[in-house]
Amino acid sequence: MKEQAEKLLAEAEKMREKEIADTISDIKEKIRAYGLTAEDTGWRAAPPCAAFAPRALLRPPVPRPQW
Repeated sequence: MKEQAEKLLAEAEKMREKEIADTISDIKEKIRAYGLTAEDTGWRAAPPCAAFAPRALLRPPVPRPQW
């Protein structure tokens, strides 16, 4: 019985993976068909990686004396 359950779970996972792949393909097709951009869909470009940020942005602020 355990083997049968494992077999069914594996089959369900394969079906899920295929459904995800089909959905992604469908979305990409519609994006191309309608000429949508990330901005049109509400997505924003990812912020730049900190490794490529200017050095000044990586240093902590210098404490300034208060008079």
